[in-house]
Amino acid sequence: KIGRGYSGPVVANGRVFVTDQVFNPEVERVLCFDEITGESIWTHSCAVDYEHMEYGNGPRASPTVHDGRVYTLGTQGDLCCLDALSGTRHWQKDLQQQYDASIPRYGASVAPLVEGDALIVCIGGRPDASVIALDRVTGEERWTALDDEAGYSAPIVIESGGTRQAIIWTAENIVSLNPATGAVYWREKWKASFDAAQVVATPVVYRDQILFVMSFNRGSKMLKLHADEPTASVLWHTRSRPTTTMSTPMRIDDEYFYTVDNVGGLCCQKADSGEEVWRTSDVAGDSPNNNVHLTPNGNQVFMFNQRGQLISARISPQGYQETGRSLLVEPTAAYRVQGPLVWSHPAYANKHVIARNDRLLVCASLDADDYPASNDAKTETESKRIVLSEFSGRNSALTLDYSPTGQTLAVGTWSGQVQELDVPSGKGSGSALPSFRNNCVGVAYSPDGKLLA
Repeated sequence: KIGRGYSGPVVANGRVFVTDQVFNPEVERVLCFDEITGESIWTHSCAVDYEHMEYGNGPRASPTVHDGRVYTLGTQGDLCCLDALSGTRHWQKDLQQQYDASIPRYGASVAPLVEGDALIVCIGGRPDASVIALDRVTGEERWTALDDEAGYSAPIVIESGGTRQAIIWTAENIVSLNPATGAVYWREKWKASFDAAQVVATPVVYRDQILFVMSFNRGSKMLKLHADEPTASVLWHTRSRPTTTMSTPMRIDDEYFYTVDNVGGLCCQKADSGEEVWRTSDVAGDSPNNNVHLTPNGNQVFMFNQRGQLISARISPQGYQETGRSLLVEPTAAYRVQGPLVWSHPAYANKHVIARNDRLLVCASLDADDYPASNDAKTETESKRIVLSEFSGRNSALTLDYSPTGQTLAVGTWSGQVQELDVPSGKGSGSALPSFRNNCVGVAYSPDGKLLA
């Protein structure tokens, strides 16, 4: 059991680390579990106040684990360095207070980045402290840089132009910094037009190209990194599409890349222009702000969507071929118009996948040896199927329960309607039930079937 949070789990040296938020008292926690058994090893807590946070539901930034230490950035800018074995605190800083940081409206969301002996953190401090670098062992300041408004995109470090470059995508610019000094190598101006939340996806590097995809139909940029010096130039720039909400694009070949757009469609685009080749809503549906985490795995791709489903598929310029789908965790966070969702990314390690919602951390095997094929001869038969197509859009089904007899299905919807359906026919059963003024996210029959909660 864990508490609320959008941050994903991470796995290192036989342990699983994740952050959450619980109440009475209200704290953000760093949790450490045994990777094999799920047994709790240690917990570290830090007081926090979410009173002015939009879409609360816990920490956003995932832990960063390196060289026996765990680094976490809380939603209000509390930066902690903990011992990975014991959970003992080595040092802690209130970045909001120390650097006059302007925390984004949806909270500090970017995981700290280890680069050599430094820890790079995007915090939106003033003056000239939008990005800071600290000594990762002592916490002492190394350098500060930029006066930009912070975004939500994670920084990356690349090797290009004969040197290492820290690529920082803020709400105002794409910037390359010297990760050792904070000096600016190059800058490409690209200001978010109405909200820093337009800048969420992580930049994607492929050979000498680097892709940036904005949210909310604000377009994309493909930059070319120069081989002889730390500079870059624009290959192409679009004004509306390709676009995304939060999903980081995926690139696995020279000619195409793949995104999940702002209405949940998995899209294939040409790398030389951004032109769309095909799209499908099979992965995430077609609701606004849908999110999917894309992870290449051999000749397939793992996709973890906001319904809590893990999907395996083959993706190519010719189209999308699904090879498997399983529900890992129930969607629980109900702070968006779609109702309950899962936005945190999963972790893959040692032939297992680890995922979380606002209640549970779950580990499932991806090893084929754990699922031996049955030797029993089975005859496949086609069973009767009824598609209830009316449960979509504002009438999306958020919760289901069968009566004890299995003859009646109760459905609760996003718009607050509760309906009982006759299972054999799929038609309405019984009298109409009162409507709620909010989402209906849970229905349940009593054991004798006489009551419906």
